[in-house]
Amino acid sequence: MKRVTLKTSREAIGYLYILPWLLGFALFFLQPIAQLIQLSFTSFELNAGGMSLLPMEDMWTHYKNALTGDGRFPMYLTGAVTNLLTVPMTVFFSLISGLLLSYTFKGRTIMRVAFFLPLIVSASVITTLIRQNAGEVVMGLSDTGSSLFNTTDLMDTLLESGFPQQIVDLLSRLVTNIADLVWKSTVQTFIFLVALLAVPRSYYEVAQIEGATAWESFWKVTFPVSLPFVLVNTVYTVIDSFSSFDNNVIRYISSAANHSLQYDYAAAMSWIYFLVMTAALGLTFLAFNPFLKKNR
Repeated sequence: MKRVTLKTSREAIGYLYILPWLLGFALFFLQPIAQLIQLSFTSFELNAGGMSLLPMEDMWTHYKNALTGDGRFPMYLTGAVTNLLTVPMTVFFSLISGLLLSYTFKGRTIMRVAFFLPLIVSASVITTLIRQNAGEVVMGLSDTGSSLFNTTDLMDTLLESGFPQQIVDLLSRLVTNIADLVWKSTVQTFIFLVALLAVPRSYYEVAQIEGATAWESFWKVTFPVSLPFVLVNTVYTVIDSFSSFDNNVIRYISSAANHSLQYDYAAAMSWIYFLVMTAALGLTFLAFNPFLKKNR
């Protein structure tokens, strides 16, 4: 009788863990996805008898039109890709926040509860209000009494002090986006916090005995243990960036389907957007692969 290895046993547990998702995907999502693919390669028409899908001479018509004939979709798509530049900042901020919240200090519980409030309240509404208020401050449209981020005087002082306009503009953008940064890093911070609390204290005790400083302990103990979770949070942040509620691509696709009734064209744009997101995730895994192999 062949013995079951530990690796095989873990793989079986992993497949058993994702079995409910696989069943749900096969039962509820596989058929709609197949229909969406078919819809993107055909012409959708409404008539007296209902709706019909008609074949086209060039099955790639909708895809070509989205990339070369549409003036808005490529612009929105480029903007969605450009937003990925904020991913490293979000992950880094989450790591630092998780590290700070893992320390023992007075009021730690209150700080944790306050930091995780975005998971409880309606994120879309609150974030919109905060972003609007911050934007009004940066543009000088908000007075002192009604502003959450009143930094107009600071920006004027920096300009009068001789700071370059580019530096002041960068600070203005940071103020405008700070609400998004805090709001969108909540889940990632929670993941980092759980990972850091799971690190055995004996690791740090050994490092301390060996004479390692706090900085060396971070790079030799904390960061290697957190590296797999850095990958998880990066993947989550990339997906969250592509599926954000204020994403212009999603709004444009939704408008084409629900308002213009161009379901075939919307389906083609959806698949283009999906392929771009898949490529971004693939590049993320390729970037992390050498580091993960080194720390195995």
